[in-house]
Amino acid sequence: MRKRLFAFDAVIYTFILLVLVFMKGSNQGINLIPFDFVREYILKKEPLGFSNIIGNILMFVPFGIFLGMKKTTVCKSIVRILALTLTIEIIQFIFKRGISDIDDVILNLIGGLIGLACYYALSKLKYRDELLLMFMLILFLSMILLILALHFGLFGVYIRIF
Repeated sequence: MRKRLFAFDAVIYTFILLVLVFMKGSNQGINLIPFDFVREYILKKEPLGFSNIIGNILMFVPFGIFLGMKKTTVCKSIVRILALTLTIEIIQFIFKRGISDIDDVILNLIGGLIGLACYYALSKLKYRDELLLMFMLILFLSMILLILALHFGLFGVYIRIF
């Protein structure tokens, strides 16, 4: 049962990740200066910037939880998080689907590490399986709501889903 739930969650997460990453506009660019966009968003106090920062972090929390469930070491988990986020940024650049940004890599890594930390913290509790399931469900619902909010332009940004 747990393996099926894990596989189902992985498929849903992959779908949500693909929608978030590849349903953007067709602009292209690259930023290799760490925290350049983050600093700009904070200085200008743009709501879109804040949602971008939080979204990049939240997007990788489930991946960190998945890695924790797979019982990988912290070092291997960091390598896998970096490999996935770098792959996404490279594909975005190749297919002109957004700006390839070192800030995204850093924020995704932070999100993955938060997911790992949440998994390890929850795994110490008495009802860990139920808590992890609820945590993942809440996180997935939040991501779906974020996709819908972006689709309908809640933050002034529109992504085309259908």
